[in-house]
Amino acid sequence: MPMIPNTSGKFIVLEGLEGSGKSTQAKILAESLPNSHLTHEPSDSIPGSLCREIISGKGNITQSSLSLLLIADRIEHLNNYITPILKSGQNIICDRYYLSNMAYQASMSLSDKDIYELNKKFGAISPDLTIFLEVTPQEAMERVNLRKGQEGIFDNLKALERIDINYRQAIDFLISKGEKIVKIQAVNNIDDIAKEILHRISVAFSFHA
Repeated sequence: MPMIPNTSGKFIVLEGLEGSGKSTQAKILAESLPNSHLTHEPSDSIPGSLCREIISGKGNITQSSLSLLLIADRIEHLNNYITPILKSGQNIICDRYYLSNMAYQASMSLSDKDIYELNKKFGAISPDLTIFLEVTPQEAMERVNLRKGQEGIFDNLKALERIDINYRQAIDFLISKGEKIVKIQAVNNIDDIAKEILHRISVAFSFHA
C-alpha cells in the first residue's frame, strides 16, 4: 500500500456533483492510504445533522442561511475531529468541504468569494489536496435517478447545471488563492478511477504509489 512520507497528516478532500462517485472513492482511498481516517460534510455535529435534514428537503431556509449553518458545522468538525487527527500525524480523507459550500450555496446574495472569506474568517484550514471528480450534470442526474428514497433539494437537472457552473468558477478562484486542486474524469469504472486518484496523490506528495 502507498504511504505518504511525511510526519504531519495530510488533509485530502474529494468533491463533485451528486452521483459523481466521490463517497465511494473517498471510502476506497481511506482504505488504501495507511493512517487515514474517513469523514464527511455535513458532519455528525448538531449543526451538521440539521444541515442534512434541510438538504434532504425537511425544512425550508435560504441558501445563504444554509451556507452559514454549514460553516458552523465545519468549524465544529475541524475543532473536534479533523485538526486533532492531522496534528497526530494521521491523514484525513473528507467527503466534501468548503468547495461544496461555495458551489452549492453561492447565490446573488452570497457569492463564492463571500463564502470562502467567511470560512477563512472563522478558521477553516485549506486542504493539502482537493480531488474533483468530473461528470456532466446529465450524467450526474442519470446516476441520481438510480437511487431510491435518497432525493434531496439539489437532485434535479436545473440545480446540478447551476452547481456545475459554480464549481468551475470556485475551483478557478481557489487555484488563484494557491490551493492544489486536480480534476479527474469520473466516467471510467470504479477501480480505474481509484487508481488514478492514487496516482494523482503520489504526484502531489512526491511518493511512489
